[in-house]
Amino acid sequence: MPFRKFVEVGRVVFIIFGRHEGKICVIVDIIDQNRALVDGPCTDVERHPISFRRLELTNFVIKIEPSCERSEIEKAWNEANINEKWAKTKWAKRLEDQRKRNSMNDFDRFKLQVAKRMRNKMINLQVKIIKRKDKTAARRARRAEKTGIPIRPKQPRKPKEKKTGKKPRRLSKRRLALRAKRAKRDRKSVV
Repeated sequence: MPFRKFVEVGRVVFIIFGRHEGKICVIVDIIDQNRALVDGPCTDVERHPISFRRLELTNFVIKIEPSCERSEIEKAWNEANINEKWAKTKWAKRLEDQRKRNSMNDFDRFKLQVAKRMRNKMINLQVKIIKRKDKTAARRARRAEKTGIPIRPKQPRKPKEKKTGKKPRRLSKRRLALRAKRAKRDRKSVV
């Protein structure tokens, strides 16, 4: 696979180590095969030589002349909207997420853990429901193959009608006997 990013004048680079770690700048001139002269007018990186080992090449290139002035670099930087393009990349978003994660305190980490746990419970519940539906459909298909009876779509159940009157309570034999004794006693007392 051919290389797509080359060390060249105008290449925007990301500094991975040193005093300006985490900032982007542009290669102004190549000193030798190990070092380059970089400048970042919009990211507070002054012009200085830096080793290629401390740089990561990005996909962005701006059109500048070798060893041009800082004002020309700033003009080309703003015309190409490098800061906005950089903020939209996955690389910059991942770095921002790392910064947020590093700035979290213990309670924030706990809240994140609880939120992830709740999210995973909801996902697992939905996955179980989908699997259960697939299993029942597969079981019905196998049963149809064995018996030769075609699969009929399930009819929705009709809701049961509520009965308005109360259902008479069933009494045990003992209670029935007690009621009969009381009725007999009441009849005797009336007469």
